[in-house]
Amino acid sequence: MRIELWDLVTPIPDGTKYLYFRSGEEPQVTNAIEIAISNGFRIPLTIRVKPNGEKQLGLIHAHIVGTSTNDFSWIKGTDFGSYEHPTRSILTLSAEIVLGLREYSSDRVATAALELGALINQIDQSQRTSAQNALLKASKFIAKLTDECLAVLEHGSPFMHVKLAHDNKSWWEQIPQLVGVLSSIGVEISHELGVASSSKGLTAIDSWSSVIQTRLGRLSTKKNSSAASNPGLIKILRTESFREASAYCVALAERYRLRKNNALAVLLLHRSADLCFISLCAQHNLIDWAIHGGRYDSGKYQKNDPSITLVKSVEFVDNRSLLTPNSNRTAAFEELNIWRNQLIQAHYLSDIEDNTACDLFKKIRPHLEEIGGAEWKAARDSYLRGIRLSLSDFLDIDTSLTRTYDIVELFTI
Repeated sequence: MRIELWDLVTPIPDGTKYLYFRSGEEPQVTNAIEIAISNGFRIPLTIRVKPNGEKQLGLIHAHIVGTSTNDFSWIKGTDFGSYEHPTRSILTLSAEIVLGLREYSSDRVATAALELGALINQIDQSQRTSAQNALLKASKFIAKLTDECLAVLEHGSPFMHVKLAHDNKSWWEQIPQLVGVLSSIGVEISHELGVASSSKGLTAIDSWSSVIQTRLGRLSTKKNSSAASNPGLIKILRTESFREASAYCVALAERYRLRKNNALAVLLLHRSADLCFISLCAQHNLIDWAIHGGRYDSGKYQKNDPSITLVKSVEFVDNRSLLTPNSNRTAAFEELNIWRNQLIQAHYLSDIEDNTACDLFKKIRPHLEEIGGAEWKAARDSYLRGIRLSLSDFLDIDTSLTRTYDIVELFTI
């Protein structure tokens, strides 16, 4: 169907799903629906468009359709009529942003957000609709959120250092800078677009940000001010920090794996395993924290070199029977370590074939889940979960779009 306001004359065709009309035209619409029903036609959804909504009927239609589907293929097949430009381009770029946010694809989101902003900026300011102005603001903040936060969570570390220092190794003694960045951007978005509770779109962004800030806070022992004077508490917090870091790294690994960047996936899987075993060692007082980064407690680790590695930790844990004996587990982590060492990013010049990487993940994943436990799995899933924002939520980011129309029931059987 073509997206247009009903002309009061043309009979409603069979199969019409949406009927848009102006305020004051209710009697004519009711009469037309009666005729359609007498011909055996189904009653369409009737939408009364307010005067300030007439210029953005294409976006109104997209908002209504988008509430019932996460599939965007309908955009390509829709005839937007006189609303074609810039509606189709706005919807295509908005869909890219929504998909990219769900999938943690920062490049995809950044490109689409910049293009959307440029597209709307080309429209004379006096001709822009309320929804276009809101989307222009949203594209700016989405681009900033992506550049400063999403890209970091997708590829890097929440800890940023500007110079070499030994205390960088004791990262858990710091609060990740990303926590403050997320909080700051949230304040800016609320100032420009409204408080988080004012729209589903803002609520989705704020909820995701709150979860990530809470999770990132668990990377630091500084989240509890009384920890420094309480050895028992500091042990618990260190254990939690390393477990959280393991989950953070495995989320990066899983994303790289899905995108078939297998070498980086294995590298981060190895790092996750390393951190997971350190967490277990910390829980059982097997780490000496007197030096930055920690080392095995020489009184319990009866070997010459107390520096921490994955292979040593696996052996240390096995020797002290901290886990139920499992030869498959030991062999799986040994295989992971060998693959990691052979990678071009480590000591040699190898990459790893896709099926082999998949098999390696299948071997390692259940062991990490067992060692990390429910909290580790919850953390991993939180870091993997992108921003669940629907197209409708994004188009109505400040609720200005839904204020330009009403869905009304003019005829009942």
